[in-house]
Amino acid sequence: MPRLLFFIFAFAWTLEAGDPLAAKIDQLLAGHRGQWGVSVLKLSDGQILHRRCGDCFFTPASVTKLFSTSYVLARLGADSRLSTRVMASEPPAEHGVIRGALSLIGGGDPTLTGRGYPYGSPDTMPFAALAALADQVAAAGVTRIEGDILGDDTLWPWEPVPDGWSHDDLTWDYGAAPSALMLNEGVLQITLRPGARPGELARVTVQPPLEYFTLDNRVTTVAAGPRQIRVIRMPGSRQIQISGQIPASDAGWSGLVAQDDPAQYAAQAFKELLVERGIAVEGVARARHRAVGEPLPARHGVTLAERSSPPLIEILTVINKVSQNLLAEMMLRSAGGTEGMREYLAGIGIPRSEARFEDGSGLSRLTAVSPNSMVRLLSQKQTAGNLISTLPHGGVDGSLKRRLSGDRRGNRIRAKTGGMTGVKTLAGYVDSATHGRLAFAIFVNNDHGAIDTVKRIDQVAMLLSE
Repeated sequence: MPRLLFFIFAFAWTLEAGDPLAAKIDQLLAGHRGQWGVSVLKLSDGQILHRRCGDCFFTPASVTKLFSTSYVLARLGADSRLSTRVMASEPPAEHGVIRGALSLIGGGDPTLTGRGYPYGSPDTMPFAALAALADQVAAAGVTRIEGDILGDDTLWPWEPVPDGWSHDDLTWDYGAAPSALMLNEGVLQITLRPGARPGELARVTVQPPLEYFTLDNRVTTVAAGPRQIRVIRMPGSRQIQISGQIPASDAGWSGLVAQDDPAQYAAQAFKELLVERGIAVEGVARARHRAVGEPLPARHGVTLAERSSPPLIEILTVINKVSQNLLAEMMLRSAGGTEGMREYLAGIGIPRSEARFEDGSGLSRLTAVSPNSMVRLLSQKQTAGNLISTLPHGGVDGSLKRRLSGDRRGNRIRAKTGGMTGVKTLAGYVDSATHGRLAFAIFVNNDHGAIDTVKRIDQVAMLLSE
């Protein structure tokens, strides 16, 4: 090895070995049996202040969303909007009759929901946005539709399950299937309350009140004992079996169950809203999908109604503040999918050999990145300003509202959380009193049974603020 190169490597090692920050971090992590990866980058000059297994691969969990939302910002821009349209093959005939089908065409907009936008705004009714489209159809003079109501999500091929997702994930809201036509964030809420007396079945309600799934309720009310609820969505059907027991004194249980086919769900809801407005529908509600490899169908006809989403930055803020998996998957597909993201990352110095992506949310166990790759991403000036604004604020909001609180150092941290069985992660930015703004990544894998992992992660992050 050339003497100069040897000297540089030796000097860098000496700095880290004698670094007080490194010593403090090592002390915090002493005795923990998980695999830790840490990388800390000083943004003003690109200096790595600390690294621990910085080039090792880790399952990142939901901090994957930093990669996908950064890519979406770079590819589409903060001010972009997504549209949903209602189209017929021709204008309404005499007396407002549509001779063929009416298509509800998804444009990848995930905001057809009751969630308030911008982040933190009051919620609205779950079907309010779809009802506004139905109002436009009625205002266009439509009185009868002789064909079907098509829920058209052909903008993207129908691939509802990314590689590496667990089959069990698909039942619940965090594993909702991505579709270019999405209503109510792909979920419905099931609520159980005890029956009037022990021995009776629990009372079940569904919100929104759309008859979509068949519920097989086998939950029994008991006089005393623990609540035990099991929910199974039967494969290949729209039947949900709910079994177990609920004590008579229980306040109730609620769960968010994923729609199996969001385009079908949206079509059915839209048909009901049209009928409520006095529009007769002779056909059925059905989904229109596009298989992988099939071309995008041509759009011909007349637009009867249209809705635009809020600006993209507001959607990305919801994704990162509350770690919304479905929205992350939808925004990734809108920007070009995982292949587009891989190309973008290669262009900013993160080659395919240093990061593997199978999804945009982090739910896949096949996704793997290194702490060094993460801080390299966060150092990109093109997206950093907007990205920071979308992140949870320590002790203030989002998934960090109850973390990093009670200590002034925590308020200097804007970061994305991540977690699944055996995995805990945190990555983002911290304003250090000594070094200015830092990008950091703290990854923990093989974390089985350590109850204080999140606390230690937060302690490391607060050390960085000093």
